[in-house]
Amino acid sequence: MSGISPGKFSLTLNAVLSEDTPEIAVPVSFLLRDILTYSNTFQDARAKLENTKFASDCLILLSGVSSDEKIVIERTPNRFATRISKTDYIVVTNDYKQIQNTTSGNNLLQTTSCGRYERAETLLKKAMPYNLEGCMKILRDEGVKMSITVQ
Repeated sequence: MSGISPGKFSLTLNAVLSEDTPEIAVPVSFLLRDILTYSNTFQDARAKLENTKFASDCLILLSGVSSDEKIVIERTPNRFATRISKTDYIVVTNDYKQIQNTTSGNNLLQTTSCGRYERAETLLKKAMPYNLEGCMKILRDEGVKMSITVQ
């Protein structure tokens, strides 16, 4: 799921799993809708994504309008870590890179995540895309896209 707040920021939700207990909280999709509707800046959206209790695990790619506004917020119901890019791009697949995670990894998302992450990084280092066609070429690469992915 993705959404855009025109002239402010965009966000994209990715699935991830942890062994943290789900919480009674606003569903992630409703929270993201509220952030897209009521947050006026990238910084405000970031603060809400980092500080609000979540019902379940997720990864959120948050992109603003300036080149330094690109982060991945890794969430469990009560924990978060924010990954900041030191390059011209940021990559997110279906695994935590900063949050300590103890799941067994016996699911398709986790068992393929590292390989898909590395493949996306390799393609980005090779040729930075500057248009939709170039971005979709990376996302549709057989080493990046999962069979269950919808783009």
